[in-house]
This record gives sequence, structure tokens and C-alpha cells, in this order.
Amino acid sequence: MTFWNEIQRRNVFKVSVAYLALAWLVVQIADTVVPVFDASPLILRGLIVAFALGFPIVVVCAWVYDLTPKGIIRTPDLPSEPPGMPPPVVYWILRLSASFLSHW
Repeated sequence: MTFWNEIQRRNVFKVSVAYLALAWLVVQIADTVVPVFDASPLILRGLIVAFALGFPIVVVCAWVYDLTPKGIIRTPDLPSEPPGMPPPVVYWILRLSASFLSHW
């Protein structure tokens, strides 16, 4: 299974897009509301920094956990593939290495 397929299976992309959309919406609302209350502009900076620091945490949690009707559960790992052909990356690394050594 490729890395991209694993990201799709674990819904990491969906959670990341939802988090960024929600963060953008909250920052836009705060940008409008903070000047009305004569609050410090540092509040807006702090909010942006908090969202930026929270993003990697959300991505890791999306990778590890799933939200189901039964609650939050750990995403099950797929059973490993039976030993057979090596992954394509290993094949190409070996092939390029053999090619390089044969011309050297």
C-alpha cells in the first residue's frame, strides 16, 4: 500500500482540510471582532500561532485515531502483505546500484 493510499484510508487529508478551514474562519472572525473591543492585536497573533502549533498535533491524531459512531478508536493497521516481490522502490534502488557499479 502506498503512502498516499494510507493517508486516504486514515482520513488525514479530510481532517487537515477541515482544520485549516475552521482555523481560517476563526481567524477571520477574530480579525473582525478584536478591533471592536479595542483588544490587543497580540490576541490575533496568539490565535494564529496556536492554530499553527496545533496543526501537526491534529495531523498525528488523525493518523492514529478514527472518529466512529462508537467513539474515538485507534485506526486498525492493515495486515502486512505476504512476503513476495520487494516494493518497487527497493527494486529501482537495486537496479540503479547495479547499473552504477557495472559502469564503474
